[in-house]
Amino acid sequence: MKFITAETLNSDSIKIFISESDLPDTPKGVIHIYHGLAEYFGRYTHTTKYLNSLGYHVVGIDHRGHGHWIESGAVPGFFAEKDGWNLVVDDMETSFKKIQTVYEDIPHIILAHSMGTWLTLALLQRDISPSKVILSASSKLSVTKLMLQKLIIKIIKFFKGPKSQSHFSDLLTTQQFNSQFKPNRTTHDWLSSNHESVDAYINNPLCGFIPTNQLYEDLADGVIESFSHKKMLSIDKNLSILLIAGTQDPVGESGRGVEALYKFLGKYNKSVKLVLLPELRHEILNEIKKEQALSKISEFLNS
Repeated sequence: MKFITAETLNSDSIKIFISESDLPDTPKGVIHIYHGLAEYFGRYTHTTKYLNSLGYHVVGIDHRGHGHWIESGAVPGFFAEKDGWNLVVDDMETSFKKIQTVYEDIPHIILAHSMGTWLTLALLQRDISPSKVILSASSKLSVTKLMLQKLIIKIIKFFKGPKSQSHFSDLLTTQQFNSQFKPNRTTHDWLSSNHESVDAYINNPLCGFIPTNQLYEDLADGVIESFSHKKMLSIDKNLSILLIAGTQDPVGESGRGVEALYKFLGKYNKSVKLVLLPELRHEILNEIKKEQALSKISEFLNS
């Protein structure tokens, strides 16, 4: 896989990873992958190869505080001292527009997972024009709960600092999610029923870290703003969107949160489709039955 660099809106340099289609002379389009929390683009090798085999170029970036940023010395799970959410969305916008100049006159599609789905909503509220969007393992987070959590995080941050690990948030997320799959084999059973994939995640130094208090505050701020009526009105109402998730994903409240997001998006968009996959957990693209998810994504791409 090759990569190119691009200068961001605030003059930082980001890496954009590129894996070209198996049909380079007649590509169907370009798929931009935006990863989730405490992981990185490199985990999507299998998905990338599958999409390449269908005739799509695949590109991706590592969000700040993730992947190659950590390898370069960044604090794991830390966006920035201030305005971190918008800086990450800036990176996504820079990458998307740069790749549009590299691959012209073919469709550009977004495939986002978990945290990447909420970042993608913020991105869609800017001046970009994907032909389709796939939101994997997302949910309609409660704005009220986010505001309360943000208040508590601010208090903790006052005493512990912005770069300290947010054990409070980890308790509400990872630990709570995993408790739904007792008796537990590992600390991350909630990710998928694929033991090999879960073990690889746990043993990967670039995965599974506890993000910082500042990141969780940035995340709360960003989601609250992105879900606002004013911001949602700026998304193209005709944009074709696929919501896809497993019925055993705790992030999506076993489907309830995904259905709530489907109804929410439906207020602003005329072309939202919902697919819930029985028995699959959070990482539908790494599940034992991942072919179910890939098949549904392929159908959507061809629709």
